[in-house]
Amino acid sequence: MALENKSGYNININSNKPLGYVFFDIDGTLIEKKSPRLAKVTFEQAARNIKGLEVEDAEEKYNLFSAMDLNYIVQFLIKCKKKKGYGTVFNFANFLKNKTLFSHDTDIRTYMSFVDEYLRQEQLYAGEIGMYGDSKKILENLKSEGYKLYIYSNWFKCVQKAKLQDHGLLGYFSSLYTIDEEYAKSTTKGWNDILIKSNIKPSDVTIMIGDSSSDIVPLEFGIPSLIRKGTRSKYAQQNGIIIESMNEVLPLLKEEQIRKRTLMR
Repeated sequence: MALENKSGYNININSNKPLGYVFFDIDGTLIEKKSPRLAKVTFEQAARNIKGLEVEDAEEKYNLFSAMDLNYIVQFLIKCKKKKGYGTVFNFANFLKNKTLFSHDTDIRTYMSFVDEYLRQEQLYAGEIGMYGDSKKILENLKSEGYKLYIYSNWFKCVQKAKLQDHGLLGYFSSLYTIDEEYAKSTTKGWNDILIKSNIKPSDVTIMIGDSSSDIVPLEFGIPSLIRKGTRSKYAQQNGIIIESMNEVLPLLKEEQIRKRTLMR
């Protein structure tokens, strides 16, 4: 059963059934993306900390790894869309080895040490990445209204958990879905899996909030995708609902409640 509060939004008084479900991306959605300076520092520090790893043409290696448009991280995430739980240290290390990111004689153990250290550096610097001013407020409002919140993110859980912890956001979420255990966004298999895991039915009010094309839920699920303004992706602009700020989320959720009730009549 649901009642309306003074703000006009529904409050779910059945504690066993959330009013709806909201999935969030992290980078570029709740927390700002890493600055180019910090991204470069993270890469260089990780490489320096690996004994016996000599990096020639460090600027070029950094660009290949994470700066150019179709960088190695992006290419690895494409692989993570095809295989569930493909986001492991070994798989990422092996991918970088096959790309010969470092010298030809660098072995897989050194690559694994580099990936481990890179992820450790990301965790250390997590608190230096800014958080959007409207992030915590929307999470508080959604929880108080009776929505259940999840993270669906295309990166390693240890890093994303550190970002949420450092910014005081971790406690708002029931589960974190990441490439360690799931398909990378955004695939039909991936969404089907996490909706089943979250016990979400087609009749439930559900939305995704992100900032890029990977945050567009496949159309067959009928789940609206809210995209922060500023995305460069034409696909996201055409298939998502562009929002200026998180202040638009609750009104759009109320519209979705009405739409769902109409469909069920």
